[in-house]
Amino acid sequence: MSLKLYFAPGSMPSRACRLLAAYLKLDIEIKTVDLAVVPVLVDGNFVLCESRAILAYLVNKYSPNSSLYPNDPQKRALIDQRLYYDATVVFESCAQIIRTVLYKQVKKIPQEQREKVSETLFMLEKFLSPNDKWFANNKLSIADISILPTITTIKELGYDLSKHQRLNEWYERCKSLPGYEDNVDGAKYLANRMFAILDDKL
Repeated sequence: MSLKLYFAPGSMPSRACRLLAAYLKLDIEIKTVDLAVVPVLVDGNFVLCESRAILAYLVNKYSPNSSLYPNDPQKRALIDQRLYYDATVVFESCAQIIRTVLYKQVKKIPQEQREKVSETLFMLEKFLSPNDKWFANNKLSIADISILPTITTIKELGYDLSKHQRLNEWYERCKSLPGYEDNVDGAKYLANRMFAILDDKL
């Protein structure tokens, strides 16, 4: 196997790809880099960017028709919906804060960005009904794996996840996933970089 993943520990999308690789027990070379665009997957002569595309590709190739990303159109569509929400809302609500702090050297997280994170998590929690353990089809999927690094980062930045009972329970379940501790280490690395600038927590 000639799989390589170009990875940055602070990158939430990078950590999602590493989590899936660990879950699938792939023989993959992790190359830690400081690049503007990560993650990047190299599979022989095939090169792919964008974490959610990488997650789908890895499952389609190495674990086809698994519950991680099933072939059934409706089940897959539900996962896709969660992935799009993650990319455009969940990830972005956290990324705005990261950009504000690291690029603009702002010492206090703006109130509107704090409120956006809280609103986003309240909405995200609605995808978890009282009987649902996971975000789509009540089974672990690449939607959960994609969302986890952002939630971990938000938590490491000081957000009290216990305000969202079902989301907090989901997070506790995720702790049993292979690669979870590496994900936390990456979130802590990013949080510590931000705390070197910030006067307060999220």
